Formats: sequence, C-alpha cells, structure tokens
Amino acid sequence: MAHYIGPGINSDHVSMIIKPDTDEIHRVDSGHEVAHDQDAYGQDPDLLHRSDYKDLGHLLRKCGIKYFDTRRSIKCFWPAPVLQRIMTRERVVDELQSYKDTEPGIFHTTALRTLADTILHHHRKVFAVLVLISKGRSIQAVIDAHVKDAQLPLETSGTDCHLYTTLQGSSQLARIDCFEQPGWDIVHRENFSEWQYAVDPCILKLEKDGRTPKHEDFHDKIVLPFTHEAERHKGGYGVITKVTVHDGCHDFHALLRSIKAENSFAKKQLINDDAKEFEGEAEALRRFNGFGNDHMVTLLMTWTLHRSYNLLFPWAKCDLDYYWESNPLPIMEAETILWTSKQITGIASAIRSIHNPISKNLRVEDDDKYGRHGDLKAENILLFDSPDDPKGILVVADLGLAKLNSIVSRSAQSNHRIHCTPKYKPPESDIEGAKITRSYDIWTFGCLLLEWMCWLFQGHSNKAIFNWHLGSPYPSGSIAETFFEMKAQGNGRYHVVVKPKVLEKMAELHADEKCTQYFHELLYLVEEHMLITRAIYRMDSETLHKKLDGMYERAQNDRSYYYDSCKGSRQIREQDPLDAEFKKMQPRAGQPMLKA
Repeated sequence: MAHYIGPGINSDHVSMIIKPDTDEIHRVDSGHEVAHDQDAYGQDPDLLHRSDYKDLGHLLRKCGIKYFDTRRSIKCFWPAPVLQRIMTRERVVDELQSYKDTEPGIFHTTALRTLADTILHHHRKVFAVLVLISKGRSIQAVIDAHVKDAQLPLETSGTDCHLYTTLQGSSQLARIDCFEQPGWDIVHRENFSEWQYAVDPCILKLEKDGRTPKHEDFHDKIVLPFTHEAERHKGGYGVITKVTVHDGCHDFHALLRSIKAENSFAKKQLINDDAKEFEGEAEALRRFNGFGNDHMVTLLMTWTLHRSYNLLFPWAKCDLDYYWESNPLPIMEAETILWTSKQITGIASAIRSIHNPISKNLRVEDDDKYGRHGDLKAENILLFDSPDDPKGILVVADLGLAKLNSIVSRSAQSNHRIHCTPKYKPPESDIEGAKITRSYDIWTFGCLLLEWMCWLFQGHSNKAIFNWHLGSPYPSGSIAETFFEMKAQGNGRYHVVVKPKVLEKMAELHADEKCTQYFHELLYLVEEHMLITRAIYRMDSETLHKKLDGMYERAQNDRSYYYDSCKGSRQIREQDPLDAEFKKMQPRAGQPMLKA
C-alpha cells in the first residue's frame, strides 16, 4: 500500500473541505442530487434531451468540466470519458445534419453516418474543437488534410498563428493548409490553438510498471485536469496545494481507494526554480516511497510547467501535530495504546528503510546509496485513512531535506549549511568539525517520541508547556528551544548536555499513573539510546526498529504489558558532558542558516 500527503503541514490547521456550489446543484426531498442549472458547467450528458441544448457546441459547454485556472481564456475542459459520452453517433449526425443548408454537397444525408463514424474513430477531439469555435463545417477539409486526434496538440508559429503538424518519421513541421482557407482568420486559428488543449487534458499517472513516478515536461498551454485548487501551506521550500483531479484524468484510483482519498491530491510546487534541488527531492522520494514501506510517503508524479517544479502526492487527513491538537485530552484506551505502539514501530521501520534501503522497491540497482531524512517532526508525520485500521496509518513525509550518501561517504558529511527545524536538531548540527550521519534522525525521532508520550499522558496543553520550558540561552545569542544545551566553559569551549527539563520530563512520565511497562521501556530507549549527545553512541535504526517491533509484538499478546499501570520512580541520570567548540556560523548573504 502506498501513501502521502496532506501534506499535513498546516500552520493554521484550517480544515480544507470542498463543498458543492449551492447555486449549481439543487437537492430534492429524496436527498439525491439532480441536474445542474441550465447555464451551469459539468452537466450529465446522459440526462440531457435534445430540447435542452441548441447544438453540439452548446451541449459541449454545458457538459464541460469547469476549469480551475481563471487566468486562462478557456472556461472548461473535457476528459476523454466525458467527451465520449457527449459526442455520441446520434449527436454527431445531428450536428452534421445542421450543416446541409450551406454545404449540401458535403453533408448529404447518405454520407452523414459514414462521416460521423470517421469522426468518432479518429477525429472526435478535432471535431469538438471545430464545433466550439463555430467551424464545424470545416471537418471534411480537416479530415482530408489527415489531421487526427493523435496529432494534437498542433504547433503554432508566427503572428498569424499558422498551425503545423510534425511530419511522420521526422521532426520537421509542415503547415496545414486547410486552416488557411477562406473563412479562416487569425482569431479562428488562435482559438483552435487554445481550445485543442481543453479537449486533450493531460493524464496523470505512474510509469507503466505501476510503481515508478512519471515525469513530464509539460507545454505551457497544457490543461491540468484540476477541478478545484486551494492553497494550504507555504513553507520554506515549497507551496503545498490541495487539488481535486477529475477521475477521468488520472490512473491512481486503486491507490486512492486504499486510503479513502477520493480524487484529492497534494501538489507541491518548489519556491525556488532550482533544477538541482528538484531532482534531489524527486530522487529521494522515488527511492524511499510507500510502494516499499507502508509508512513512507508515495510520490506519484513530477512535472515542470511554466518553469516551475511540481510534485504530486495523495492527500492526507492531517499531520500528527494537528492530530494532537485536535485531541487535546487523549483517553488511554487499550485500542489507542496498541495503535500508538503500531505506528511508532511503523515510523521506525520507515527510518530503517531510509537508512538502509535493501528492498528492490527502495533501492536503485547497483547504486549503493544510503539516506537520512533530516527533518523528522510531528508536522512531517501524516495520518491517512486505512482499510486495515479504523484509526488510520501514520506515514513519514517531507523528504525535501533528505540526503543521499554513498556507502563510502555516508559517515562523513559536513554540518555546514545543514537545513533543519531548530528545536529538534541534534548537538552535532552546531559543533565545530562535527559530521552529520544517519544518527541525526535517531535524535530527532527521540524528540518526537518524548513529545508523543507527553501528549498521551498529560494532554496537548502540557506538551506545549514542556516545549516552552525548553527555551534557554544559546551561544549564538538567541533563545533556543532545543533538547540539549551548551554551557560555556571559557576559551570558546562548551559542555553539551541534554537539558535538565528534558530529563525531568522523562522522570515525571515514569512516575505518571498512566505509565505501563511498555512506556517505561519506551522512555528507557529515548533516554539511554536516542537522546545521546555523542552521536556515535546512539542506537542505529535497524536495532531500534527490532526493539520497537519486539515491544509491539509483546503488547499484542500481553494486555498487562501495555495497559496495566506500573508507575515507578526514575532517578534523573545526567550524561557525561560532551566537550565541544561552537560551530562558526557562515550563512550566505541574506540567507538564514536554519530552516524556521
């Protein structure tokens, strides 16, 4: 099963619910929706009678899908399934019949059905465009010029907007003379050039293997099949937008059914039009995706359009941070605890997969690369519906900061210009000469788990208070809410230790009446193997996952292990301080060192 993204990243946590336009939809007493207003887009062609429309062009407009981009001159588009339902043989014949008065030699009765069949087999889209621009009578000339649907979109050139097609077997363009005949002017050709994209919207899909994200470099005039678009969140690296895609224009139906996402997607557009940055993020997402691990994000597709870089994912319900905020006083039911244990184990499996991509689905053949997420936090953990769990499934998202290191260099990455969320960064981020390794994620995962248990035992407000108490002076002169502190020792040296407030909170949770043996062990893991100032002493992701998986397996078979209270005292144990030098800050002009 594959997943992504809501992407949960939601600074103000505004619920984005798409509601129908009440001006366009009438409801009857039975509660069923009926036909739209006479002037509305998106009407069902199967419910319309001949008296409901003037001609085929009128019908096309009634049944066209309203286009989200109001900057374009086209107001609607026609996915292939919609166009097929509109342009039946009977309706095409009826339209051709109406041309007899001016072109009796071409549109005589005996030839209409044969002509209609030719149109439906090879020229349906072309004829639709001609009808929309009131040039339907030119269809025979266009057919004679061998202009077929497969050739769309036609190229245009020059101020006179001449239309061209590519000669078969070459890249050479040939001008199409039928669009130069009397009765055709620049405006008609311009309209044809624009509307041809509306009858041929792009299809969003994976590669043929059904697992690999497809990439497209779209023409500037391409029609993206979005029926709704709403901005959700603008972060430091991209704008996340919730988009609704017409179900006739994507091949992700099976995936969406598995997460009950209907036709909703998350589109991420990178703020900086940086091809290298785009390829780096796309590569990380292709390598580490939900097709190989249920608890990892799934990149569906990437594209460039108007010199911007875009990535497409399924839409999630919310992120973990919003889930906590929406449930400020969680109830410690058996079901909730088991679900929590399952999701923690799943997140650990995702981290293990990023660090050690041994599955064929998570690794490019003959390419020994290892990953590091780099920004694990509640906002980057997304909640999806799941057919396997009524509470849903949590998925690790936002690999925008993920780094791919080769087998040779994976433990030798400089900490200069490390982008991160300051609160969760480990000590090595700011220690002169320190290297960034995969253990970086172990620290941030430890921060996440401690916040998770704080919320679960004491509620959202107490978690917020705990975060507030983390604030303390930092060598840079600011107040930092990190989980470690650096105590000045003179001569530019510092002792790096886990903050006392963090140790106090862990001792407090051990003594909480809600603490069970399972949570005692989870707290031990965080304290003794994850929030360790010396990176080399942190537990590796594979060992951590095995430990958490064993704990979850025991919980499934032993209710008392995870449910029966066994609070106990835990003496605060301070670690030996790490002697270090504070990293010299060297940000670029006008560019912050850290991601806010």
